[in-house]
Amino acid sequence: MKKKFFILFTAVFIFSAQILFAQENDLKRFSFGGIWRADSLRSSGGTEFGVTISPGNFVVRNYILVEGLGLHKTELYGGGFSVADKIQLGAKIDLGNTSAISYGFAQVGGMLFSTSQNGIFENPVFIEFSLGGGFEFLIKNNFSFLVEYGGGGYIPSTKNKFSGQGFQVLVLGCRNYF
Repeated sequence: MKKKFFILFTAVFIFSAQILFAQENDLKRFSFGGIWRADSLRSSGGTEFGVTISPGNFVVRNYILVEGLGLHKTELYGGGFSVADKIQLGAKIDLGNTSAISYGFAQVGGMLFSTSQNGIFENPVFIEFSLGGGFEFLIKNNFSFLVEYGGGGYIPSTKNKFSGQGFQVLVLGCRNYF
């Protein structure tokens, strides 16, 4: 119990310190956006909520993603949802009236799905991880368009043909900063 309380307290403290650090440097601290994602196993649409961790030209952000998905493999035809955390590290580039951010990302999450053989809370449950890079084009002061490309893998909770399967992923989306 003490260990769980300590972890929760530490997480809240770090989150609060990040917000104060961003406030001191006059950044847009939060973002909310919509994404479309396609890879070799699924297509999905979702939303993401982001927090700026590091200010300035070197940008560090943390995103929480929630996606609804459709599986398009013949062995796994169905739907479900995923929840993931993404860390983004990048550099801001000034282009006169606008700017862009070139970045790399690391993402880890869990995926639940339902098919004709299993319900949504039954096995297999997948853990997914991905790495990649992207560009975010700041169109207006508070609005941006993003393109990401990368790769990763799925780790199922039970051994099956998708154990350790790799994938390529393309993500398109937009973000609003506030």
